[in-house]
Amino acid sequence: MNKRVRERMTALEIDNIALAPVFMSWSFDVKSGRNPDEWWEPDIYDFMGVDIYAPTVGTSVLQTGESIEGGPRWSYIRKVAEERGVELAVGEWGVRGDDDQSAQIVLEWYEHAINSHKDGQGARVIGLSAFDSGQNSPNGSWLLQGKRLEMFHQLMGDPRTIKLKDF
Repeated sequence: MNKRVRERMTALEIDNIALAPVFMSWSFDVKSGRNPDEWWEPDIYDFMGVDIYAPTVGTSVLQTGESIEGGPRWSYIRKVAEERGVELAVGEWGVRGDDDQSAQIVLEWYEHAINSHKDGQGARVIGLSAFDSGQNSPNGSWLLQGKRLEMFHQLMGDPRTIKLKDF
């Protein structure tokens, strides 16, 4: 399907829409039984998307998930995207908690993404999209609230944050 979409985008000379798959970070763990390469086709996508969550309060997305090839899942995914020659965007990320520590984790995640183009740790991170819902969350809500929401609002006003009106 995505080959066909890319063919149509090219034929119609579409240059204001990007095509990307969005993987669950769990898909990169061999225990998931999935192989992301089954959904990847070289030269089709503009970037690679991934959803990643820190499941417990006080946990950073940068360190979450079991180790893959000697490092955190996020580090591995950045390297995979770099090997594929694409940049990386986060379709959904989630951090739990509403205290100062949770706000600090949001700030660290943002700074990591902003500086990813120069850290030598894999593909550049070109976008972050926070998950903000309590739906289907039996282990605790992902709602942006409290200090974490305050930090999110502060970062939306950061001059390094690109706004749609900037385009």
